[in-house]
Amino acid sequence: MSKLIKLEKMLERGLDRLRHPETGRELVEAIPEVLDDVEDRLEPSGGRGRVFPYERVVVAFRVARADRPAARTLTQDLPERIRQRMRMRGCEPSESLEIQIRFVVAAGDDWGDRLFRIGYRRKRAASSVDAAAPAAPPPAPEAPPALRLVVHRGRTGEKEHELSLARINLGRLEKVASASGKGARKNHVWFAASEDTVSRAHAHIERAGGAYFLFDDGSASGTRVLREGEEIELMPRASRGVGLRDGDRIELGKGCVIEVRMMDREGREAAAPRG
Repeated sequence: MSKLIKLEKMLERGLDRLRHPETGRELVEAIPEVLDDVEDRLEPSGGRGRVFPYERVVVAFRVARADRPAARTLTQDLPERIRQRMRMRGCEPSESLEIQIRFVVAAGDDWGDRLFRIGYRRKRAASSVDAAAPAAPPPAPEAPPALRLVVHRGRTGEKEHELSLARINLGRLEKVASASGKGARKNHVWFAASEDTVSRAHAHIERAGGAYFLFDDGSASGTRVLREGEEIELMPRASRGVGLRDGDRIELGKGCVIEVRMMDREGREAAAPRG
């Protein structure tokens, strides 16, 4: 029993050393956020699965110099955890995918209060010099313009979001436990706990090609698209979503409304917002 107590105390001291004086956060708490960030980069493949359009991922953590050995221990299995998260979300990672873990002692001002940063490098097309080599898959398509989602009604953390993710989750609370109890769902546009007609995992927007589609994730109070006086009710957990247009309004539950504004590739609104 005494050996077990000593081991627990050693683990506690190790975690205490990892608490960065500037951020007040533990390195171990940042790992789920890294996995969420990678998951957000998965894109529809046109079939049932998803693809990861990057050949290299570099995860950099801000860690004090004296804490590097403990940080390496805590993150040594992170590359495999990233691959496991991809498989769980229907994406088989490429054997050539390179995942690097780095530690930064003196982070630049652009880090702000963040404990980590992730760099992604997209896959490149094979050059003509490599004509004798097996044909490489076609390069990933250029990301479509972003969506600007503006909350018109409902208590929320932020009123405006500009996102170009393959999947955008909508719901109550920023993070909620999954139904299976494994992992957590991150809502990119979220409402306060008091908005109880919005389900925790209410709906999501999915990108397919150059278009965005809205899906209801089995909400209790329903999801609707309000378009030029017309109300389109979504079927819960339907396999086909409703295509979104500029100026559409998404109603979650009873009264929480999000306006959809399409952006052009220069980051400007494609059309004037509708009243």
